[in-house]
Amino acid sequence: MRSQGFAPTCLAFILCSLHLHGQASAPRLTISTAHNQKTFHIGERIALELSFTGPDDNTYSIDLASYDRSGRLTIDSFSAEPKSGWADPLAAYFAFGTFMGGGLRGGKALSSHPIVVNVDLNEWLRFDQPGTYRITVISHRTGPTRKDDRLRPGQKQDYFFPTNTIALASDAIELTIIPATPEWQASAFARTQKALAKPIPADAEPSPEYTAAAHDLRYLASPSAAATLAANLRDGGQLQPDTFFGLIGLPLAAREPALAAMRHLMDDPSFPVCQGFVEAMGWLKLDQTQLPSGELTAETAQIAVSKIRASRDSVWELLSVALAGKEGAARAATAQTLVELQPVHPSPSALAELGSALRAAFPTLSASEQTRLLAEHWPAIRSRELLPAIRKLAITPETPEAPWIRPQATALRRWFELEPEGAAPETRRQLNKENPTLTAMDVSFLPDKSLPQFEALWAKGFEEGNNINDYEPAASLLLRFGTGAVSIRMAALVGKQGSDFACNRSDEALAYLVRFDPEAARPFLIPPPNLPPTRQECSSHPLAFIARQMLAASPLLTEAALATLARPDEVPVDDPVRYLSEFGDSSTRQPLLDLYLNWSERPHPIPAVTHEKGREERQSEDPDSDRGGALAATLLNNQGWVADPTLNALVLQHCTLKAVCEEVQGLQQANLTVSAYADTLEPGGEYVIGHFTSRTMDLFADKLDQFPKGTTFTLTHCTTGFQTTQDELEASLPGLFASHGMKLIVPNHE
Repeated sequence: MRSQGFAPTCLAFILCSLHLHGQASAPRLTISTAHNQKTFHIGERIALELSFTGPDDNTYSIDLASYDRSGRLTIDSFSAEPKSGWADPLAAYFAFGTFMGGGLRGGKALSSHPIVVNVDLNEWLRFDQPGTYRITVISHRTGPTRKDDRLRPGQKQDYFFPTNTIALASDAIELTIIPATPEWQASAFARTQKALAKPIPADAEPSPEYTAAAHDLRYLASPSAAATLAANLRDGGQLQPDTFFGLIGLPLAAREPALAAMRHLMDDPSFPVCQGFVEAMGWLKLDQTQLPSGELTAETAQIAVSKIRASRDSVWELLSVALAGKEGAARAATAQTLVELQPVHPSPSALAELGSALRAAFPTLSASEQTRLLAEHWPAIRSRELLPAIRKLAITPETPEAPWIRPQATALRRWFELEPEGAAPETRRQLNKENPTLTAMDVSFLPDKSLPQFEALWAKGFEEGNNINDYEPAASLLLRFGTGAVSIRMAALVGKQGSDFACNRSDEALAYLVRFDPEAARPFLIPPPNLPPTRQECSSHPLAFIARQMLAASPLLTEAALATLARPDEVPVDDPVRYLSEFGDSSTRQPLLDLYLNWSERPHPIPAVTHEKGREERQSEDPDSDRGGALAATLLNNQGWVADPTLNALVLQHCTLKAVCEEVQGLQQANLTVSAYADTLEPGGEYVIGHFTSRTMDLFADKLDQFPKGTTFTLTHCTTGFQTTQDELEASLPGLFASHGMKLIVPNHE
C-alpha cells in the first residue's frame, strides 16, 4: 500500500462512523514517539507508538499482528503533511515485487488500559528533506469482538479477535527533521556496529538491543551503512530482512555508493551471492521514477515488470562474469543463484561457465539441492560426468523434506537418459518390493509393457499396506504394469472399507478390474436390475477417479455413467457427468441431450425465502438444479465435441432455472485461450482449450481437431514449481497446433 494523506472530508467521515458506535465508548488511537522525541536527523529511526484504548466490556478487540511474510503489514497506513519532502521507500517494491504474504496474528480485548503497538515510521515514510511534518495514522486493527469470543459469565478467556474492523484515525503529532551531518552518521553507525557485534546463539532470539540496532542500520543510508547492509545480505544472515529492504529503500543519493559496494562484493572470490542480493541490486540500478504510479492497467503493470526484470537480468550478466573468479563454497552458492534467476535469453558464454560451476559443485550439495538441479535445471548441467553422483543419489533411501522432492525418482530418470543400460536394472531392483516407494509416474521412462514378475508382490503390499503411503505406489504400478493375474484378489478389496483415506484402496482395486477384467468389474458398477450395488458406496467419484488413474475412457465406465444418470433423480450426478465430460466421445452426446431435455420438462420449485431479524436469506438452491446444471455443462463442455450453435441454442432454450441459465450463458462465451500444465506427481495433467480441460496430451490433441482448421488460439503462460519442465511443454505447443492446422499465439512473458 502506498502511503498517502487523507483529506479532511475523509477524516471527518471516519470520525463520524465512530460516533455511530457511541462516542463515549468508541475505541481510540493516539500516537507518540518513544520518549516523546520530536526532532530527528534524516535517516534516524523514528520509533512510533500506537496506543489503543476502548471500553472495559470486551465489546471491542484489537488485531495484534506484528509482521507479514512479505515484509510489510498494510493493517496501518501513515501519512504526512506537507506532501513533499518525503517518500514511501518501498512503494514500488510492494506494487511490482514478488513476495509471499501472510503471517501470525493474535488478538486481545480493548480496555481503558492502553495497548501499545510499536512500529518504525521510517518503513512507510522516508524523510529526504529537512522540515516540520504533521504525522497521522489510520489503523484497521480494531473492531467489534467476534460473538464467539465474547466473555460469558464465569468464563476466563485471554484471546479475543475483531471482526468487521473499523478505520480508526489517530490524532496528529509534529516532527522536526534536521539534516544528517557526516559526524552524526559516523557516530550512529558506530553504535550499530557495537550492538551488532555481539554474537547470537543459534537457538536464541535476537535481543531487543540487537533488533533495534539492525533497524537503525537499515534506515541510516550512509555509505558505510549501505556497504554493511550489502555485506550482510546473504542466505541465513541474521540481519535479514533489514538488509534487503534497507538497500532497496535507499534514497537516490545513496544508491551509487551502495552499488559500488555490491559490485566489489560480486568480485570478491569468497563472497557467496544469494538471490536476494541480485534482486536488491536490480532494484538499485532501476530508475524507479519511470515506473507507473496511480491506478494500474494490465498493460502498464506489464511494462513495469519488464523494466524490473531487465534491470535484474543486467545484474545477472555482471554476476555471470564474476563467477569465474569465485572460489569454493562461494562459487557453488553463486552458481545456484545464477541458475535459479536465469534470464530467458542468457549469453552462451555465461551458460557455459554456469554449467561448469554447477557440475563441479554438484557432489557437494545436499540431496534436495541436487534434486532441484536435476529436476529444474537439467539442460544447464546435463553431462555424463555427473553419473557417479547421480547413481549415488538414485540408490540413497529417500528422506524428502517435502512430498514433491523425490531424489531417487529424479535421479533414476536422469540416469536413464544418460545410461539406460545401467539405470533400467537398478529401477527394476527398486520395484522388486512389496511396498515400493517409486510410483508409476516416477518410472514413466520405462517401456510401456507389463512386468508380471512383480505383480503378486505388489498385490500383497497393496492388500496389506497400513496407509496410503504404503499402498498407493503399488496400486499405481499394478495399474500401469499389471496383466490381470491378481483380479480375484483385487475383487475382494472392492468395497472393503477400513481406515483408508477416502476409500482409495477400494477405488484403485476397482480401477485394476476395469482395465484388466471388465466383466469382473461390471457387478460393482452396473448391478443387475432390482439388485443393490455389490460395491459399497464409499467414494463419491469412482468413475472419474478410475478414468483419471487409467488416463483413458472405458466402454464399461461409459455404460455405467449413462446407467447411473438414468436411475431415479435423487441419485447424485456429479461423478457420471464429470467422467462423461472429461472422457466422453460423440456417442454420448444424444443420450446426454435426451436426459437434459427430460429434466427440463419437469416442474422445478422456486427456492423459498426466509426472514430472520428483518434480513432476507435464500435457502439452498433446488437440488434438482444441480442435475440440470451438470447435464447442461457436460453438453456444452465435453471432451467428445465442441458445442455448435444449434446445440448451444437448444440447451439455453430448455435451461428453465435461472442458475442453470446463467451457467449455460457463461459456457457459451467465446474463449480461445490455451494453457497446459503437466503434473510431475500425479498421472496426466491439465491441458486447457477455452472452457474445457483435457487430462492427457492425446486427448488435448483430439480436442484440438474438433475446431475448424485455421483457428487461432492464444497461450496463457503458467508458472509452476517445476518451471523448466513447464517451459519445455509450452515451447512444444506451437508445433503441435501447426501440425493440426491451427495457429497458437505465444505472448511474450519475459
